[in-house]
Amino acid sequence: MNEALFARVKAVYEDRAALELEPEALHLLEETHKSFVRSGAALDEVAQARLREINGEVAALAQAFGQNLLAENNAFEIHTGRREDLGALPAGLAAAAAAEAELRGHADGWSFTLAQPSVMPFLQYSPNRALREAIFKAYIQRGDNGDAHDNNAALSRLADLRAERARLLGYETHAHFVLADNMAETPERVFGFLDGMWGAASRVAEREREELAAEMREDGVEGRLEGWDWRYYAEKLKNMRLDLDEETLRAYFEVTAVREGAFDLAAELFGLTFHALDDVPLWHPDQEAYEVREADGRHLGVLYMDFFSRESKRGGAWMNALRVQSKLGRVPTAVITTNFNFAPPTPEAPSLLSYRETQTVFHEFGHALHGLLSSVTYPSLSGTSVPRDFVEFPSQMLENWMREPEMLKRYARHHQTGAAIPDALVAKIHESEAFNQGFATVEYMAAAYLDLAWHTLQHTAGAPANHSPRA
Repeated sequence: MNEALFARVKAVYEDRAALELEPEALHLLEETHKSFVRSGAALDEVAQARLREINGEVAALAQAFGQNLLAENNAFEIHTGRREDLGALPAGLAAAAAAEAELRGHADGWSFTLAQPSVMPFLQYSPNRALREAIFKAYIQRGDNGDAHDNNAALSRLADLRAERARLLGYETHAHFVLADNMAETPERVFGFLDGMWGAASRVAEREREELAAEMREDGVEGRLEGWDWRYYAEKLKNMRLDLDEETLRAYFEVTAVREGAFDLAAELFGLTFHALDDVPLWHPDQEAYEVREADGRHLGVLYMDFFSRESKRGGAWMNALRVQSKLGRVPTAVITTNFNFAPPTPEAPSLLSYRETQTVFHEFGHALHGLLSSVTYPSLSGTSVPRDFVEFPSQMLENWMREPEMLKRYARHHQTGAAIPDALVAKIHESEAFNQGFATVEYMAAAYLDLAWHTLQHTAGAPANHSPRA
């Protein structure tokens, strides 16, 4: 900790009322002072030493936690040689599963792993209940198997360390520490927000459960609707009610067309143009790079896009700023990357996205635009350096626009015929967005409750990883 620098920041901060700073400079000063204090600059030497120990151990544990998850994803395999086990799995995903099987040394058949683009479609389409159960249990038990990749001890230790760090810094719990730097401000406010929605959402989810259980009984399956049944019967019921299947939709969302749709939206709204770069370094052949220009041709920044899953890549989708925008220094523009985990194309089939995956492209593209269109003087205020409970606004905004009928007509075109998506299919998409939303809402809220429950503990006392005193 640079005590001399903090002393200077503190002196300026305490004299800020007399300095008549410009709003951006004042905000920078306030954020800088707050960052120092939240990093322990105001603590005594003993407390600072302990804080450094905690931070080092937290970083090591978090890295090990992620590596364990990645190892579990890659180690697990369900292989089947029975085409009927795939059900109505879209052709592109079936081809990806066949390629995975070949990669793992099988002469034929299909292999599925715990990577999201593999496990989720299998749960959605496979009629083989025993295989669905096996892959579902493996997925939810990642890091919870008592083996070399078990994360239970790391999870409890992380929660303890975060709680201790919060107390050192003057906060009741880790949740209080994190939320103090957000618009929500307190765990109590977040719990109140969640509690206000939980009753209505859970009632809808319960009605959905009853409908899916009835459909399962119609299939001749007795017993309780389990977690590995939900997505399969939700897909089946959705198709019966809406006559809308994923394979039909995917044909209109080829990944290149979706990318061009995102670029087209940015051109329409912000006057931006995107120009492919073939003379910049890439960290993988799948990656794409684009120069982004303003409407008048001025250079705005560089955008990397990395669409496909691979063994060395962590799961999910995210945006990174390799270099943030600022008006200080010689290079004021941003270098942004968006990262996804879609099934790659094969010699037999292009990469066709689900509607949800298409939303993900626009979502992360919204974050990318947040970084690219930033116009600030100071790098620490640039792009997505905003409160965490605001940062999703640009991405949600882009998601909202991508679903508009006018916009869908512009980019959602059949990958074979080039025909625009029909009006009837657009209407069904909008109907389907309300389908199974009780489950989707409760699933998301349950994760939020669990996160808050762990991080409002003073100490875990060896609590199991699935313990949640509130959720």
